[in-house]
Amino acid sequence: MLTDDFWIQPAKGFTDRTRGRTEEEILKIESTIGFRFPELYRDLMKIQNGGHLRRRAYPFEDGIQELFYNNAKLDPIFVGSVVNVLQELSEFMDEEEIEELAQTEINHMDRLIIVSSMYGHSYMCFDYGWQEETVRSEPEVCFFDMERGNGFEEYLRVESFEKLVSELVYYGYESTSFYIGIRSSLSIDAIIDVLAVQWSVKFQEHTTDRYGWFNFDKWFSGELEITSNLSFHIIVSPNQHRSGTYLFQNHADNTFVIEIIPTQKNDMSEHNTREDTVVINNLLLKFKEKGVTASILLAPFNLS
Repeated sequence: MLTDDFWIQPAKGFTDRTRGRTEEEILKIESTIGFRFPELYRDLMKIQNGGHLRRRAYPFEDGIQELFYNNAKLDPIFVGSVVNVLQELSEFMDEEEIEELAQTEINHMDRLIIVSSMYGHSYMCFDYGWQEETVRSEPEVCFFDMERGNGFEEYLRVESFEKLVSELVYYGYESTSFYIGIRSSLSIDAIIDVLAVQWSVKFQEHTTDRYGWFNFDKWFSGELEITSNLSFHIIVSPNQHRSGTYLFQNHADNTFVIEIIPTQKNDMSEHNTREDTVVINNLLLKFKEKGVTASILLAPFNLS
């Protein structure tokens, strides 16, 4: 399903701000903005009210581009918090300046509903027909850069929110880790003992929150050298936070998660995700030999 593991759940648990919105709350928000959200967007907001996405890159400009970086996320929604581009620009532009941005006779910027302020320099919007005579019932999705060209340049348009979500991939500078799920009745200390022997890795125990992404009693890290040029930084943690949320909520049957971060000593432009996958699949075979159930939950998208 498109909603599976879409969100990265908050490690500290849900609050009234981050919990999923109810149908009644969404209807109230829609009534204030005058538009109905796409069904998939409504479903996602019922699971979690905004936040960071697991898959943040999208195929365009003859390649894969990371859209949601530098802490970019989907904005939470509340009555009064969802605004259109006209409202936003009116805070620092006069009417004539806003009209010039449109570069067309038809200008209905109040039909551009902002759903992400991105990384502070652009907008992701639902377009209900801002340059069309009639209002769209189903919006397209468009992205505007506030620093390119005339200060309001569209750089990506997708025909629907569902298409955008269905084609998002795990790829880019902030998406290089492989995640392995472990189903086992063993304790995390026992899992570490198994890994330390199999991989000849010395693990360190940690109790920090890893910059807010972790909420565990403890987790472990170590370095595994594969070749003279390639090594893996390994992080082993529970799947479920102390708060009850998960690293991978749609794989709650996995007790632990192993994050493997490939590191090359030479030029990273030569990095081959396919080679990493081969090495990691060989590691999975070692798990099976020990009777431990392991599977890849997420791997970087491979362009080759």
